[in-house]
Amino acid sequence: MHIAIVVQRFGTDIIGGAEAYALKVCEKLIIEKNWKIDVYTTNAKDYLTWKPEVFEKEVFHKNLKVFRFAAKFKKSKILFSLYKRFYLICQKYIFFSENKLNRFVLSYLEKLWILIQGPYCPSLIIQLKAKEHLYTKILFFTYLYYPTLYGLPDFSSKSILIPFSHDEDPFYFKQVENIFKNCQSILASTPAEKKFIESIYGESNKISIGGIGIDDSDILKEGPKCPKIAKDLSKTKYLLYLGRINKGKGILKLLEDFEQYTKLNSQEDIYLFFAGPMELDDDLFRSRERVRYFGVVEEKVKIELLKYSFALVNPSRYDSLSLVVLESLLAKKPVLINSQNPVLLDYSKQLPSVLGYKDYSEFKNQVDFLNSVNWKNEQNSFTEYGKNWALKTFSWDRVVNEFERIV
Repeated sequence: MHIAIVVQRFGTDIIGGAEAYALKVCEKLIIEKNWKIDVYTTNAKDYLTWKPEVFEKEVFHKNLKVFRFAAKFKKSKILFSLYKRFYLICQKYIFFSENKLNRFVLSYLEKLWILIQGPYCPSLIIQLKAKEHLYTKILFFTYLYYPTLYGLPDFSSKSILIPFSHDEDPFYFKQVENIFKNCQSILASTPAEKKFIESIYGESNKISIGGIGIDDSDILKEGPKCPKIAKDLSKTKYLLYLGRINKGKGILKLLEDFEQYTKLNSQEDIYLFFAGPMELDDDLFRSRERVRYFGVVEEKVKIELLKYSFALVNPSRYDSLSLVVLESLLAKKPVLINSQNPVLLDYSKQLPSVLGYKDYSEFKNQVDFLNSVNWKNEQNSFTEYGKNWALKTFSWDRVVNEFERIV
């Protein structure tokens, strides 16, 4: 079997849920099924700029080839932010009524959004067209970016979309509707994502749940990987956030809630730790006494941070999957999640160790609960249940079999 994968970024040092998933899928399909895979991607590591980078010493399996293409222009964070505001104003106050002219204008503005957002790399699509005959299927990871939105329609009969959908403005674009209607198959990551897609674009038998898989080996191993770090962490009580640090992830509200909690509970010696790429002003963190930023850390350090944490916190409203939440379950750690996120809310309905909150009052109540005797009495059974549920629900065998079935 020879397939192609299209994804906006790709590599062992890329931080991002969809990108990490694409890499894992490649590894599993090659090792377990001996497939050949060609990956079409950009030469960017940073999605905020799409700046070309040098990927040194990349070593992949012999059955995996990676073709990298440069974006035609770098992304301007300021321009894109201004354009989003402009678009939303036009949508809400100028072209809000349903008629052909308004629909035409909005469609044009949506296309500009996609181009300014990037990565605009038509050469990727041209090269894929030239080699289309080699591939049984072409898998497009994430619905959001130019390579999928303008590449998939040219390969409708061979296309499988792994969208990572969530409720955001671009999901309602005409071009997005086009790829959902014309792709051959859609693999949602979770039942909640499948339900959301069908609520917007209608029920369809071409939508199935591919799911995600998790590797448990490193997280479940006993003993510290970094003894000095482990010793320091074991003395501190802290909530932990892992991943990209930006407004869209709900970080500002988390900082606000945590600061209010520590002010009103000064006797509580608790900290908030962050690790991941920083996309906000550092001063937001330096000025807070009980907030610490570790930067982008190695995998072994991430595991130590997770193992010794009081709880993981994911304040995002928009994640279509959350690998760090699943890793926390494997590490037998409780998780605080934004209950306005349907995917994470679905986890919390099934697991007593996943606790939802939507405002400061609920945030405080959940942190207090984790400090309570009731939680401490049940902690081991609750977190053990969460670990077993994650291992059973997110098995790579099931994911690989679903990919094999649909291809």
